[in-house]
Amino acid sequence: MPSISLRKHYRLVPGTPSEPTSTLVLTSQNLHFVDIRIFNIIESQEKPEGSPGEKIPWSRLDWAFAGTSHTTRPEDRSKPFHTVWVHWIDSKTSSPDTDEGDMYEQPNGDVLERGVSFNTSTGEQEEYEELWGDLDIETIEADKRKVSLVLQTDDTTPGVRGMVIRIGGWCQGILKTDKGLTVERWRWNLSKTSSPSRPDAGIGITIAEQKGDVGHWERVIKLGDGSLPCTKTFSKDLSVQYPTINHKNVQWNVIESFYW
Repeated sequence: MPSISLRKHYRLVPGTPSEPTSTLVLTSQNLHFVDIRIFNIIESQEKPEGSPGEKIPWSRLDWAFAGTSHTTRPEDRSKPFHTVWVHWIDSKTSSPDTDEGDMYEQPNGDVLERGVSFNTSTGEQEEYEELWGDLDIETIEADKRKVSLVLQTDDTTPGVRGMVIRIGGWCQGILKTDKGLTVERWRWNLSKTSSPSRPDAGIGITIAEQKGDVGHWERVIKLGDGSLPCTKTFSKDLSVQYPTINHKNVQWNVIESFYW
């Protein structure tokens, strides 16, 4: 089933767990994913960047990547399962390293991920740990059912590659072209103000809105000068039966549409 995963903490072993980012991963029915990690605003900063109508600064971007994942589960359920994430788009590089980890299910339903990653500060491979929890998938009033959609664009001639995923009340996308990177996160909000308990509380802003009959979509993250077709996923009739969308002269394909 599709999932919305919120990272609760990160640490390099044997360091102390902390969560310096707003990290959210949307994973579709067929295991496409978009993973966006934005550094939280620090209260001591002179001015929290990203007031309405503005993009947040690139210094707030920790990492953004998208692709597909694959999980292998052992016959012995007491042992961890192993997941590999293939980065099709990566904000850091055009040649990403292997991304994989062992996943330990916790009694409360969370998952503890353990693996080895390259530490740019030390130049060495180091053990890491991440704790993940799944958020409930909402049914938006206008949809009348739960929604999972994946849009993709891939054109090697102009160097365009992008992926947008909407799961319930969340939508994230990444677009990488020869001209640069664009990253967006949208959230369905029933209230007029941001809630401090939300996973995007580190952003604390509403940059743009797409209003509905009840509640509204708000864009809580925007980096880059490009444009992503996130608002297209809010349409009730979007499906693989209508596989092509043109957005800002870029052709996007609906490669997944799942409703339940």
